[in-house]
Amino acid sequence: MNWTLEYQGNVRTLADWGLSALKRRRLNQGCDTVCFAEAGRGVDGQPLFAPETPVTLRFGDAVYFRGIVTKAPGVGKRAREVRHYELAGPWWYLENLIFQQAWAEVVDINDPKSATAPVFKGRVILGQNADGESISLREQVEEIVQYAASLGAPIEIGNIDPELTFPMDETRDLTCAEALTRILRWAPDAVVWFDYASGAKAKLNISTRKTMPEVTVPMGGVRSVELTPRHDLQVPSVVLKYEKKHLENGASWTTTELDAFPQNATGRELKALVLTVELEGMRAQLLRQKVKAEPIHHEHPNWWQRHVPSLEGVRNLVIKNPSRTSVYPNELVEGSIATWMRRSIEEDVVRAWVSYETDDVSVVDREVAVRLNATDASTFTYQRLLSEEPDEAAPMGLARQLFEAVNVLQYDGFVELESEEVSLQPYLGTLLSFSESTPEYAAMRGLVQEVREDIDRGRTWIRFGPPKHLGADDLVELMRVNRRRRATRRASVRSTGRVDKSGGILEQATHARVDNADSGGGAYKRLVIADPQNKARAIELDVASIPKDLRIALKQEIVCVNGELKARLVLASDPFWPDLIDV
Repeated sequence: MNWTLEYQGNVRTLADWGLSALKRRRLNQGCDTVCFAEAGRGVDGQPLFAPETPVTLRFGDAVYFRGIVTKAPGVGKRAREVRHYELAGPWWYLENLIFQQAWAEVVDINDPKSATAPVFKGRVILGQNADGESISLREQVEEIVQYAASLGAPIEIGNIDPELTFPMDETRDLTCAEALTRILRWAPDAVVWFDYASGAKAKLNISTRKTMPEVTVPMGGVRSVELTPRHDLQVPSVVLKYEKKHLENGASWTTTELDAFPQNATGRELKALVLTVELEGMRAQLLRQKVKAEPIHHEHPNWWQRHVPSLEGVRNLVIKNPSRTSVYPNELVEGSIATWMRRSIEEDVVRAWVSYETDDVSVVDREVAVRLNATDASTFTYQRLLSEEPDEAAPMGLARQLFEAVNVLQYDGFVELESEEVSLQPYLGTLLSFSESTPEYAAMRGLVQEVREDIDRGRTWIRFGPPKHLGADDLVELMRVNRRRRATRRASVRSTGRVDKSGGILEQATHARVDNADSGGGAYKRLVIADPQNKARAIELDVASIPKDLRIALKQEIVCVNGELKARLVLASDPFWPDLIDV
């Protein structure tokens, strides 16, 4: 079968194009590259392929590579001239597109309550969708790839294995490639690889160890090999400590949630992987109002004595014909009532006729009245939630995912294979083991990270082991997964476009306590002024003894005293004709 190259609709064999020295490099979470040379076209010659134009390579009917031309340096030597070409795979597009997310912003900047419209920004919250909801790693990968594809990247979504959830991560101005690498740090055994053979576009796939197929290579056919068991990277436990700082009306406190695997792990084990992960805590703004209310027992003497100062200390107090203008059962004593409390309040005038005795007088049928605020509220601290942002959910189970990814014995090294034809076996995204070898290497299952193919020489070079993109050569480097992450402070702002959900309007109180006043202090029906030592000696004023509708008041009259006319004041009514039975 022939190798062919398609460029701008023109399909030729490599020989017809005058190309040789075909090589391909495939890299986990990196850019696949292909290079070849064109003899006879040196520094002075015009490049055969224009920069950043698409090229497709096939072996027979199978697509071997899709990419764009990125480099075409010319080399001039005494014996011959040659131009080298380098092609970049689909990851190149991810490296050259800034990942942006839609944020809601108000349409009218002068009206904070106006409608919102989406605005794409380089500030992103990884692990969150446009509705402000937490999403899985797979969903986040799909969002990033779909965003790049919408801007022209020739990429389709293939199989995405990781279903784990991870802490939201707020950052800004990342390329799509950086965004992918950033979230895949939470899946250390993930391998990103492109499938060029199916479809019109390359398919991005992400495989983890538990779903990768195993490829076995006979040790007898190996040209060279290097193997190093990495016992130093194994950890006995993974403990994640999720710290949350909560805030409510200016008061703050911190809580910690643990996710450990194995379940009895404490994090104090030698070589334990312990990560302190900051999550956004609950944030709430509450409006509180303390209210003290007492029942209105206007039929009881004690209630009147507390409300009418002149009745304090009297004896034999009798309440007659009490009445009210309100029907609410309680009196507002402390605090105030606002409409948001969903309680009613109104002014109430309480009246009654009283009789009582003091050391000086006996009062019969005196009218008293009290003005107060009556309410159906009770003694309670009423509160209303003005705004609330729930705490970020801790991705429980992530400790187990990390443990299973890093606790496996890794084999670090490379192997070089040689044959008449490169096998074109898709080693990237597989687990490599060796047959015709020791039981240890037969069950090695090394994680393939890089594959290089030299087509002309029939050689394939495979690197396997722990993921180099994490810098996981030791435990300290693995912990750096978490150090540059920031907890999001804008989880709700992205979907709502508003920082303060309360709207900034507080409903104020409508009524407060009324200082009680005795408004009936001069109204009497019967007044008795008695000698405390002798009750029989008394002055009695009884309205009921007046026979007609008369008013008795102080009046001046002229009297003769020792032959002299003088005036005096007497308590009397105007003259009237008495009602006589017989005239």
